[in-house]
Amino acid sequence: MFWAREVKHCQQIYDYFLSERFMRNAVDHGHAINIDEDVLKACNNPRFHDPTDPYRFKQVFTFTNYYHDSILDYVNPYNFHCTSGQIVGSPHSEWPTLGMGPRAMNWFFEVLDLFTNDVNVRRLATRDDVFWPNQPPWVSISLTSQTVQYSDGIAPVTITATDIDSSDLGISVDLPEGLYLTEDSCINEAGTLTCTWTLDGRVLVGAGTYDLDFVVSDGKNEITVITTLTVETEAADVVFYGDNPVAVKVANGGGKSGIFDLMVDVSEMIPDLADIVAYAGDISLAQISMTLQPIGPGSPVLGGCSTTGIAGFDYDSVNTFKCSFNDVSVNTYTAELTVIGDYYNGYRENTLVVYDPSLGFATGGGWFYWPATESEENNYLGDKTNFGFTLKYNKKGSNPQGNLQLISHQPDGTIYRIRSNALYGLALGEFSENGETCGWASFIGESTYLEPGWTEPEDNHEFIVYTEDCNKPGKGTDQFWIQVLDKDGKVIDVMSMEKNATDHTCDLEGGNLVAPHGRGR
Repeated sequence: MFWAREVKHCQQIYDYFLSERFMRNAVDHGHAINIDEDVLKACNNPRFHDPTDPYRFKQVFTFTNYYHDSILDYVNPYNFHCTSGQIVGSPHSEWPTLGMGPRAMNWFFEVLDLFTNDVNVRRLATRDDVFWPNQPPWVSISLTSQTVQYSDGIAPVTITATDIDSSDLGISVDLPEGLYLTEDSCINEAGTLTCTWTLDGRVLVGAGTYDLDFVVSDGKNEITVITTLTVETEAADVVFYGDNPVAVKVANGGGKSGIFDLMVDVSEMIPDLADIVAYAGDISLAQISMTLQPIGPGSPVLGGCSTTGIAGFDYDSVNTFKCSFNDVSVNTYTAELTVIGDYYNGYRENTLVVYDPSLGFATGGGWFYWPATESEENNYLGDKTNFGFTLKYNKKGSNPQGNLQLISHQPDGTIYRIRSNALYGLALGEFSENGETCGWASFIGESTYLEPGWTEPEDNHEFIVYTEDCNKPGKGTDQFWIQVLDKDGKVIDVMSMEKNATDHTCDLEGGNLVAPHGRGR
Protein backbone atom coordinates (compact mmCIF):
# COMPACT_ATOMS: atom_id res chain seq x y z
CA MET A 1 0.00 0.00 0.00
CA PHE A 2 1.06 3.63 0.08
CA TRP A 3 0.75 6.49 2.59
CA ALA A 4 -1.60 9.12 1.18
CA ARG A 5 -1.05 12.21 3.35
CA GLU A 6 1.10 14.03 0.79
CA VAL A 7 -0.45 12.71 -2.41
CA LYS A 8 -4.20 12.86 -1.87
CA HIS A 9 -4.43 15.61 -4.50
CA CYS A 10 -1.89 14.08 -6.90
CA GLN A 11 -3.52 13.85 -10.32
CA GLN A 12 -0.74 11.52 -11.54
CA ILE A 13 -1.70 8.89 -9.00
CA TYR A 14 -5.35 9.11 -10.01
CA ASP A 15 -4.50 8.86 -13.70
CA TYR A 16 -2.32 5.88 -13.00
CA PHE A 17 -5.13 4.06 -11.26
CA LEU A 18 -7.36 4.56 -14.32
CA SER A 19 -4.73 3.28 -16.72
CA GLU A 20 -3.79 -0.31 -17.55
CA ARG A 21 -0.17 0.20 -16.54
CA PHE A 22 -0.40 -1.78 -13.34
CA MET A 23 0.01 -5.45 -12.57
CA ARG A 24 -2.91 -7.22 -10.87
CA ASN A 25 -1.84 -10.25 -8.78
CA ALA A 26 -4.40 -12.56 -7.22
CA VAL A 27 -4.18 -12.84 -3.46
CA ASP A 28 -6.32 -14.57 -0.86
CA HIS A 29 -8.31 -11.49 0.07
CA GLY A 30 -8.30 -9.44 -3.11
CA HIS A 31 -5.94 -8.00 -5.70
CA ALA A 32 -2.54 -6.43 -5.28
CA ILE A 33 -1.39 -3.51 -7.40
CA ASN A 34 2.31 -2.83 -7.63
CA ILE A 35 3.12 0.87 -8.01
CA ASP A 36 6.59 1.42 -9.43
CA GLU A 37 9.03 4.14 -8.45
CA ASP A 38 8.36 6.15 -11.62
CA VAL A 39 4.82 6.77 -10.50
CA LEU A 40 5.93 7.82 -7.04
CA LYS A 41 8.51 10.20 -8.48
CA ALA A 42 5.79 11.81 -10.59
CA CYS A 43 4.47 13.47 -7.45
CA ASN A 44 7.78 15.40 -7.16
CA ASN A 45 8.16 15.12 -3.42
CA PRO A 46 11.64 14.15 -2.13
CA ARG A 47 10.34 12.72 1.10
CA PHE A 48 8.64 9.87 -0.81
CA HIS A 49 12.06 8.43 -1.64
CA ASP A 50 13.43 8.41 1.92
CA PRO A 51 13.08 4.83 3.24
CA THR A 52 13.43 6.08 6.82
CA ASP A 53 10.53 8.50 6.49
CA PRO A 54 7.47 6.99 8.25
CA TYR A 55 5.23 8.81 5.77
CA ARG A 56 6.75 7.27 2.64
CA PHE A 57 4.73 5.18 0.20
CA LYS A 58 4.26 1.51 0.88
CA GLN A 59 4.79 -1.03 -1.86
CA VAL A 60 1.40 -2.62 -2.34
CA PHE A 61 -2.16 -1.30 -2.41
CA THR A 62 -4.58 -4.18 -1.84
CA PHE A 63 -8.32 -4.27 -2.48
CA THR A 64 -11.10 -6.58 -1.34
CA ASN A 65 -13.47 -8.22 -3.80
CA TYR A 66 -16.64 -7.09 -2.03
CA TYR A 67 -19.03 -4.43 -3.33
CA HIS A 68 -20.59 -2.00 -0.86
CA ASP A 69 -22.89 1.03 -1.07
CA SER A 70 -20.68 3.50 0.75
CA ILE A 71 -17.02 4.26 0.39
CA LEU A 72 -16.86 4.21 4.19
CA ASP A 73 -17.66 0.51 4.10
CA TYR A 74 -14.43 -0.13 2.23
CA VAL A 75 -12.15 1.57 4.68
CA ASN A 76 -13.77 0.72 8.03
CA PRO A 77 -12.21 -2.50 9.35
CA TYR A 78 -15.03 -2.87 11.90
CA ASN A 79 -17.64 -3.57 9.23
CA PHE A 80 -19.07 -7.06 8.94
CA HIS A 81 -17.21 -7.98 5.74
CA CYS A 82 -13.82 -7.60 7.39
CA THR A 83 -12.23 -10.66 8.98
CA SER A 84 -9.20 -10.92 11.18
CA GLY A 85 -6.16 -9.86 9.23
CA GLN A 86 -8.14 -8.95 6.12
CA ILE A 87 -6.93 -6.06 4.00
CA VAL A 88 -9.51 -3.36 3.32
CA GLY A 89 -10.04 -1.47 0.07
CA SER A 90 -12.17 -1.48 -3.09
CA PRO A 91 -11.86 -3.27 -6.44
CA HIS A 92 -10.59 -1.05 -9.23
CA SER A 93 -13.41 -2.22 -11.48
CA GLU A 94 -16.01 -0.83 -9.07
CA TRP A 95 -14.80 2.79 -9.15
CA PRO A 96 -16.76 3.62 -12.34
CA THR A 97 -19.83 1.83 -10.97
CA LEU A 98 -19.72 3.99 -7.87
CA GLY A 99 -19.34 7.12 -9.99
CA MET A 100 -15.99 7.94 -8.41
CA GLY A 101 -14.29 10.96 -10.00
CA PRO A 102 -11.05 12.68 -9.04
CA ARG A 103 -12.56 14.27 -5.94
CA ALA A 104 -13.92 10.96 -4.68
CA MET A 105 -10.54 9.24 -5.27
CA ASN A 106 -8.78 12.04 -3.42
CA TRP A 107 -11.22 11.70 -0.57
CA PHE A 108 -10.51 7.98 -0.44
CA PHE A 109 -6.80 8.80 -0.18
CA GLU A 110 -7.59 11.19 2.65
CA VAL A 111 -9.39 8.43 4.55
CA LEU A 112 -6.41 6.14 4.03
CA ASP A 113 -4.33 8.89 5.55
CA LEU A 114 -5.84 7.90 8.89
CA PHE A 115 -4.31 4.42 8.79
CA THR A 116 -1.07 3.19 10.25
CA ASN A 117 2.19 4.81 9.24
CA ASP A 118 4.27 1.95 10.58
CA VAL A 119 7.01 1.38 7.94
CA ASN A 120 7.01 -2.34 8.74
CA VAL A 121 3.32 -2.79 8.00
CA ARG A 122 2.74 -3.30 4.29
CA ARG A 123 -1.03 -3.34 4.27
CA LEU A 124 -3.98 -1.21 5.27
CA ALA A 125 -5.23 -1.32 8.86
CA THR A 126 -7.59 -4.11 9.94
CA ARG A 127 -9.81 -4.60 12.93
CA ASP A 128 -6.91 -6.26 14.71
CA ASP A 129 -4.73 -3.17 14.45
CA VAL A 130 -4.47 -0.57 17.18
CA PHE A 131 -3.85 2.16 14.64
CA TRP A 132 -7.48 2.68 13.57
CA PRO A 133 -8.41 6.19 14.88
CA ASN A 134 -11.79 6.98 16.41
CA GLN A 135 -14.05 8.45 13.75
CA PRO A 136 -16.33 11.38 14.73
CA PRO A 137 -20.08 10.93 14.29
CA TRP A 138 -21.87 12.26 11.23
CA VAL A 139 -24.65 14.58 12.43
CA SER A 140 -27.52 16.21 10.53
CA ILE A 141 -30.46 18.41 11.56
CA SER A 142 -33.85 18.53 9.85
CA LEU A 143 -34.58 22.25 10.31
CA THR A 144 -31.98 24.99 10.59
CA SER A 145 -34.33 27.89 11.42
CA GLN A 146 -37.95 28.81 12.16
CA THR A 147 -39.98 31.76 13.42
CA VAL A 148 -42.71 31.46 16.05
CA GLN A 149 -44.71 33.73 18.33
CA TYR A 150 -44.33 33.74 22.08
CA SER A 151 -46.33 30.94 23.77
CA ASP A 152 -46.92 28.93 20.57
CA GLY A 153 -45.64 25.50 19.58
CA ILE A 154 -42.62 25.00 17.34
CA ALA A 155 -42.17 22.79 14.29
CA PRO A 156 -40.41 19.62 15.57
CA VAL A 157 -36.69 19.44 14.79
CA THR A 158 -34.95 16.05 14.32
CA ILE A 159 -31.23 15.53 14.96
CA THR A 160 -29.71 12.36 13.46
CA ALA A 161 -26.23 11.06 14.31
CA THR A 162 -24.39 8.09 12.78
CA ASP A 163 -21.16 6.58 14.11
CA ILE A 164 -19.21 3.65 12.62
CA ASP A 165 -16.99 2.88 15.59
CA SER A 166 -18.83 3.84 18.78
CA SER A 167 -21.31 1.96 20.93
CA ASP A 168 -22.87 5.03 22.54
CA LEU A 169 -23.72 8.59 21.50
CA GLY A 170 -24.73 11.46 23.75
CA ILE A 171 -26.24 14.88 23.06
CA SER A 172 -26.31 18.13 25.04
CA VAL A 173 -28.05 21.48 24.50
CA ASP A 174 -29.26 24.47 26.53
CA LEU A 175 -32.94 24.93 25.76
CA PRO A 176 -35.20 27.98 26.29
CA GLU A 177 -38.10 27.52 28.67
CA GLY A 178 -40.92 25.42 27.24
CA LEU A 179 -38.83 23.31 24.83
CA TYR A 180 -37.69 19.73 25.42
CA LEU A 181 -35.51 17.13 23.68
CA THR A 182 -36.42 13.43 23.52
CA GLU A 183 -34.41 10.45 22.27
CA ASP A 184 -36.36 8.62 19.60
CA SER A 185 -34.04 5.65 19.03
CA CYS A 186 -30.46 4.37 19.01
CA ILE A 187 -29.94 1.37 16.72
CA ASN A 188 -26.70 -0.50 15.99
CA GLU A 189 -26.91 -2.23 12.66
CA ALA A 190 -23.93 -3.98 11.06
CA GLY A 191 -21.52 -2.06 13.24
CA THR A 192 -23.02 1.37 12.54
CA LEU A 193 -24.82 3.17 15.37
CA THR A 194 -27.61 5.58 14.41
CA CYS A 195 -29.36 7.75 17.00
CA THR A 196 -32.17 10.29 16.55
CA TRP A 197 -33.53 12.97 18.88
CA THR A 198 -36.50 15.33 18.47
CA LEU A 199 -36.82 18.90 19.72
CA ASP A 200 -40.41 19.91 20.45
CA GLY A 201 -42.55 22.00 22.79
CA ARG A 202 -43.74 25.59 23.00
CA VAL A 203 -41.89 28.88 23.31
CA LEU A 204 -42.12 30.53 26.72
CA VAL A 205 -39.39 33.12 26.31
CA GLY A 206 -39.53 36.71 25.09
CA ALA A 207 -38.89 38.04 21.62
CA GLY A 208 -35.38 37.51 20.29
CA THR A 209 -33.14 35.20 18.29
CA TYR A 210 -31.94 32.01 19.95
CA ASP A 211 -29.21 29.78 18.49
CA LEU A 212 -29.65 26.25 19.86
CA ASP A 213 -26.32 24.37 19.72
CA PHE A 214 -26.78 20.59 19.76
CA VAL A 215 -23.46 18.93 20.67
CA VAL A 216 -23.27 15.22 19.80
CA SER A 217 -20.43 13.26 21.40
CA ASP A 218 -19.06 9.71 21.05
CA GLY A 219 -16.87 10.18 24.10
CA LYS A 220 -13.85 11.35 22.12
CA ASN A 221 -15.20 13.67 19.43
CA GLU A 222 -17.88 16.36 19.51
CA ILE A 223 -19.90 17.56 16.51
CA THR A 224 -22.21 20.59 16.74
CA VAL A 225 -25.30 21.36 14.65
CA ILE A 226 -27.40 24.50 15.11
CA THR A 227 -31.01 25.48 14.66
CA THR A 228 -32.00 29.14 15.02
CA LEU A 229 -35.27 30.03 16.71
CA THR A 230 -36.67 33.52 16.11
CA VAL A 231 -39.34 34.46 18.64
CA GLU A 232 -41.80 37.24 17.89
CA THR A 233 -44.26 38.94 20.22
CA GLU A 234 -47.84 37.65 20.40
CA ALA A 235 -50.68 39.87 19.19
CA ALA A 236 -52.84 41.38 21.93
CA ASP A 237 -56.31 42.89 21.79
CA VAL A 238 -56.96 46.19 23.57
CA VAL A 239 -60.35 47.49 24.70
CA PHE A 240 -60.94 50.94 26.21
CA TYR A 241 -63.57 51.00 28.96
CA GLY A 242 -66.90 52.33 27.76
CA ASP A 243 -67.27 54.58 30.81
CA ASN A 244 -63.89 56.28 30.34
CA PRO A 245 -64.23 60.09 30.23
CA VAL A 246 -64.35 61.56 26.73
CA ALA A 247 -64.43 65.19 27.92
CA VAL A 248 -62.53 66.46 30.96
CA LYS A 249 -63.25 69.95 32.31
CA VAL A 250 -60.34 72.02 33.58
CA ALA A 251 -60.01 72.26 37.35
CA ASN A 252 -60.24 76.07 37.21
CA GLY A 253 -61.13 78.55 34.46
CA GLY A 254 -58.07 79.41 32.41
CA GLY A 255 -56.16 76.44 33.87
CA LYS A 256 -55.52 72.77 33.20
CA SER A 257 -57.17 69.48 34.09
CA GLY A 258 -57.11 67.73 37.44
CA ILE A 259 -56.40 64.01 37.85
CA PHE A 260 -58.32 61.62 35.62
CA ASP A 261 -57.92 57.93 34.68
CA LEU A 262 -58.38 55.90 31.51
CA MET A 263 -59.01 52.14 31.93
CA VAL A 264 -58.21 49.43 29.37
CA ASP A 265 -58.37 45.63 29.14
CA VAL A 266 -55.59 43.70 27.38
CA SER A 267 -56.06 40.09 26.27
CA GLU A 268 -54.42 37.68 23.83
CA MET A 269 -55.86 37.97 20.35
CA ILE A 270 -57.86 35.17 18.75
CA PRO A 271 -57.48 33.67 16.17
CA ASP A 272 -53.83 32.92 16.74
CA LEU A 273 -51.29 33.06 13.93
CA ALA A 274 -49.43 29.89 14.96
CA ASP A 275 -48.32 27.63 12.08
CA ILE A 276 -48.04 24.52 14.27
CA VAL A 277 -49.95 24.61 17.58
CA ALA A 278 -51.49 27.67 19.22
CA TYR A 279 -51.33 28.13 22.98
CA ALA A 280 -52.47 31.01 25.16
CA GLY A 281 -49.61 32.79 26.89
CA ASP A 282 -49.33 34.54 30.23
CA ILE A 283 -51.14 37.85 29.75
CA SER A 284 -49.67 39.15 33.01
CA LEU A 285 -46.44 39.63 31.04
CA ALA A 286 -48.09 42.32 28.88
CA GLN A 287 -47.06 45.92 29.46
CA ILE A 288 -48.58 49.09 28.03
CA SER A 289 -47.79 52.72 27.38
CA MET A 290 -50.41 55.44 26.81
CA THR A 291 -49.75 58.87 25.34
CA LEU A 292 -52.20 61.72 24.72
CA GLN A 293 -51.30 63.17 21.31
CA PRO A 294 -52.75 66.68 20.85
CA ILE A 295 -54.83 67.45 17.79
CA GLY A 296 -54.29 71.19 18.15
CA PRO A 297 -51.01 72.93 18.97
CA GLY A 298 -49.42 71.40 22.05
CA SER A 299 -47.16 68.67 23.38
CA PRO A 300 -47.80 64.94 23.98
CA VAL A 301 -48.66 63.85 27.52
CA LEU A 302 -47.40 60.48 28.82
CA GLY A 303 -49.63 58.73 31.33
CA GLY A 304 -48.65 56.57 34.25
CA CYS A 305 -49.97 53.04 33.62
CA SER A 306 -50.14 50.09 36.02
CA THR A 307 -52.05 46.82 36.12
CA THR A 308 -54.96 46.52 38.53
CA GLY A 309 -55.40 42.76 38.27
CA ILE A 310 -55.79 39.63 36.12
CA ALA A 311 -59.10 37.87 35.55
CA GLY A 312 -60.02 34.71 33.63
CA PHE A 313 -58.01 31.79 32.26
CA ASP A 314 -56.35 30.73 29.01
CA TYR A 315 -57.54 32.87 26.08
CA ASP A 316 -60.19 34.44 28.34
CA SER A 317 -57.52 35.89 30.62
CA VAL A 318 -57.64 39.72 30.82
CA ASN A 319 -55.06 42.11 32.20
CA THR A 320 -56.69 45.38 33.33
CA PHE A 321 -54.64 48.59 33.35
CA LYS A 322 -55.25 52.07 34.74
CA CYS A 323 -53.48 55.03 33.11
CA SER A 324 -53.52 58.24 35.15
CA PHE A 325 -53.11 61.81 33.89
CA ASN A 326 -52.89 65.18 35.60
CA ASP A 327 -52.38 68.82 34.71
CA VAL A 328 -53.30 68.31 31.04
CA SER A 329 -53.72 71.40 28.85
CA VAL A 330 -56.90 72.29 26.99
CA ASN A 331 -56.93 70.40 23.69
CA THR A 332 -58.45 67.51 21.82
CA TYR A 333 -56.31 64.41 22.15
CA THR A 334 -55.86 61.02 20.56
CA ALA A 335 -55.22 58.53 23.36
CA GLU A 336 -52.62 56.23 21.79
CA LEU A 337 -52.15 52.94 23.63
CA THR A 338 -49.24 50.69 22.70
CA VAL A 339 -48.66 47.19 24.10
CA ILE A 340 -44.93 46.99 24.77
CA GLY A 341 -42.38 44.49 26.10
CA ASP A 342 -40.93 41.19 24.89
CA TYR A 343 -44.11 39.11 24.93
CA TYR A 344 -47.05 40.98 23.38
CA ASN A 345 -47.73 43.69 20.83
CA GLY A 346 -50.80 45.77 20.09
CA TYR A 347 -52.12 49.26 19.43
CA ARG A 348 -55.41 51.07 19.86
CA GLU A 349 -56.62 54.69 19.81
CA ASN A 350 -59.38 56.60 21.51
CA THR A 351 -60.29 60.29 21.71
CA LEU A 352 -60.50 62.72 24.58
CA VAL A 353 -60.99 66.46 24.96
CA VAL A 354 -59.84 68.67 27.83
CA TYR A 355 -61.99 71.79 27.71
CA ASP A 356 -62.47 75.15 29.39
CA PRO A 357 -66.01 76.52 28.94
CA SER A 358 -64.87 79.99 29.97
CA LEU A 359 -62.96 80.36 26.71
CA GLY A 360 -66.11 80.86 24.63
CA PHE A 361 -67.46 79.19 21.50
CA ALA A 362 -66.50 78.19 17.95
CA THR A 363 -68.46 78.36 14.71
CA GLY A 364 -67.86 78.48 11.01
CA GLY A 365 -68.56 77.18 7.55
CA GLY A 366 -67.14 77.11 4.08
CA TRP A 367 -65.76 74.83 1.42
CA PHE A 368 -62.47 73.37 0.16
CA TYR A 369 -61.19 70.80 -2.30
CA TRP A 370 -60.63 67.41 -0.67
CA PRO A 371 -56.87 66.63 -0.67
CA ALA A 372 -55.36 64.54 -3.48
CA THR A 373 -58.57 64.32 -5.56
CA GLU A 374 -57.56 66.76 -8.30
CA SER A 375 -56.81 65.67 -11.89
CA GLU A 376 -54.71 68.01 -14.00
CA GLU A 377 -55.28 65.83 -17.06
CA ASN A 378 -59.06 66.26 -16.78
CA ASN A 379 -58.82 69.85 -15.58
CA TYR A 380 -60.52 68.73 -12.37
CA LEU A 381 -59.71 70.77 -9.27
CA GLY A 382 -60.85 68.14 -6.79
CA ASP A 383 -63.89 66.97 -4.84
CA LYS A 384 -65.68 70.06 -3.57
CA THR A 385 -66.41 69.65 0.13
CA ASN A 386 -68.83 71.84 2.09
CA PHE A 387 -69.06 71.97 5.88
CA GLY A 388 -70.59 73.94 8.71
CA PHE A 389 -70.46 73.71 12.50
CA THR A 390 -71.39 75.62 15.63
CA LEU A 391 -70.35 74.70 19.19
CA LYS A 392 -70.75 76.24 22.63
CA TYR A 393 -71.19 75.10 26.21
CA ASN A 394 -74.40 75.32 28.18
CA LYS A 395 -74.72 77.79 31.01
CA LYS A 396 -73.32 75.30 33.52
CA GLY A 397 -70.29 74.79 31.29
CA SER A 398 -70.69 71.02 31.49
CA ASN A 399 -72.09 69.95 28.12
CA PRO A 400 -71.20 71.09 24.60
CA GLN A 401 -74.05 72.02 22.33
CA GLY A 402 -74.12 72.36 18.56
CA ASN A 403 -73.69 70.35 15.39
CA LEU A 404 -71.44 69.49 12.45
CA GLN A 405 -72.24 68.55 8.89
CA LEU A 406 -69.79 67.84 6.08
CA ILE A 407 -70.59 66.79 2.51
CA SER A 408 -67.98 65.81 -0.07
CA HIS A 409 -69.28 65.89 -3.68
CA GLN A 410 -67.98 63.25 -6.11
CA PRO A 411 -67.56 63.76 -9.88
CA ASP A 412 -70.45 61.36 -10.59
CA GLY A 413 -72.86 63.32 -8.39
CA THR A 414 -72.72 60.98 -5.36
CA ILE A 415 -71.68 62.19 -1.93
CA TYR A 416 -69.91 61.29 1.31
CA ARG A 417 -71.64 62.80 4.35
CA ILE A 418 -70.90 63.26 8.03
CA ARG A 419 -73.72 64.52 10.29
CA SER A 420 -73.17 64.80 14.05
CA ASN A 421 -75.64 63.39 16.55
CA ALA A 422 -73.54 63.74 19.72
CA LEU A 423 -70.77 66.09 20.87
CA TYR A 424 -68.21 65.20 23.54
CA GLY A 425 -66.20 68.33 24.02
CA LEU A 426 -64.75 71.52 22.55
CA ALA A 427 -61.17 72.67 23.09
CA LEU A 428 -60.11 76.26 22.28
CA GLY A 429 -56.73 77.94 22.17
CA GLU A 430 -54.50 80.32 20.27
CA PHE A 431 -50.99 80.49 18.81
CA SER A 432 -48.78 83.04 17.10
CA GLU A 433 -47.07 82.52 13.77
CA ASN A 434 -45.12 85.08 11.73
CA GLY A 435 -46.35 87.84 14.03
CA GLU A 436 -49.97 86.85 13.51
CA THR A 437 -52.22 85.54 16.28
CA CYS A 438 -54.61 82.75 15.34
CA GLY A 439 -57.31 80.99 17.30
CA TRP A 440 -57.88 77.27 17.01
CA ALA A 441 -60.74 74.98 17.91
CA SER A 442 -60.91 71.20 18.14
CA PHE A 443 -63.90 69.04 18.99
CA ILE A 444 -64.99 65.41 18.94
CA GLY A 445 -68.29 63.64 18.71
CA GLU A 446 -70.33 60.88 17.09
CA SER A 447 -72.07 61.04 13.74
CA THR A 448 -73.95 59.19 11.09
CA TYR A 449 -71.89 58.29 8.04
CA LEU A 450 -73.07 57.93 4.44
CA GLU A 451 -70.99 56.96 1.41
CA PRO A 452 -71.81 56.43 -2.29
CA GLY A 453 -73.94 53.35 -2.93
CA TRP A 454 -75.57 53.33 0.51
CA THR A 455 -79.27 53.95 0.84
CA GLU A 456 -79.10 54.67 4.59
CA PRO A 457 -76.33 56.11 6.78
CA GLU A 458 -74.63 54.18 9.57
CA ASP A 459 -74.58 55.33 13.19
CA ASN A 460 -71.75 55.33 15.74
CA HIS A 461 -68.98 56.84 13.64
CA GLU A 462 -66.64 58.99 15.70
CA PHE A 463 -65.09 62.16 14.27
CA ILE A 464 -62.36 64.59 15.27
CA VAL A 465 -62.22 68.12 13.84
CA TYR A 466 -59.49 70.75 14.06
CA THR A 467 -59.83 74.30 12.72
CA GLU A 468 -57.74 77.49 12.65
CA ASP A 469 -59.04 81.08 12.54
CA CYS A 470 -56.45 83.71 11.73
CA ASN A 471 -58.80 86.71 12.02
CA LYS A 472 -58.86 87.45 8.30
CA PRO A 473 -62.00 86.09 6.69
CA GLY A 474 -61.53 84.85 3.17
CA LYS A 475 -59.74 82.45 0.93
CA GLY A 476 -56.49 80.83 1.98
CA THR A 477 -56.57 82.03 5.58
CA ASP A 478 -58.67 79.73 7.72
CA GLN A 479 -57.91 76.00 7.95
CA PHE A 480 -59.93 72.80 8.38
CA TRP A 481 -59.01 69.17 9.23
CA ILE A 482 -61.10 66.06 9.97
CA GLN A 483 -60.70 62.38 10.80
CA VAL A 484 -63.56 59.84 10.78
CA LEU A 485 -63.53 56.43 12.49
CA ASP A 486 -65.78 53.45 11.81
CA LYS A 487 -67.70 51.42 14.42
CA ASP A 488 -64.55 49.46 15.29
CA GLY A 489 -62.45 52.56 15.79
CA LYS A 490 -60.54 52.19 12.52
CA VAL A 491 -59.80 55.24 10.40
CA ILE A 492 -61.94 55.63 7.26
CA ASP A 493 -59.22 56.75 4.87
CA VAL A 494 -61.49 58.22 2.22
CA MET A 495 -63.00 60.63 4.75
CA SER A 496 -59.89 61.33 6.85
CA MET A 497 -56.99 63.67 6.32
CA GLU A 498 -53.40 62.79 7.00
CA LYS A 499 -51.97 63.07 10.52
CA ASN A 500 -50.83 65.22 12.26
CA ALA A 501 -53.69 67.68 12.16
CA THR A 502 -51.67 70.88 12.56
CA ASP A 503 -49.43 69.91 9.61
CA HIS A 504 -52.12 68.73 7.17
CA THR A 505 -55.00 71.20 7.33
CA CYS A 506 -56.75 72.37 4.16
CA ASP A 507 -57.06 76.01 3.10
CA LEU A 508 -60.64 77.19 2.76
CA GLU A 509 -61.55 78.27 -0.73
CA GLY A 510 -64.52 80.15 0.68
CA GLY A 511 -66.17 80.78 4.03
CA ASN A 512 -64.96 81.74 7.49
CA LEU A 513 -64.13 80.12 10.83
CA VAL A 514 -64.46 81.80 14.23
CA ALA A 515 -62.44 80.79 17.29
CA PRO A 516 -61.66 83.17 20.19
CA HIS A 517 -58.19 84.74 20.06
CA GLY A 518 -56.48 88.08 20.61
CA ARG A 519 -58.92 90.84 21.51
CA GLY A 520 -61.92 88.71 20.84
CA ARG A 521 -61.01 86.21 23.49
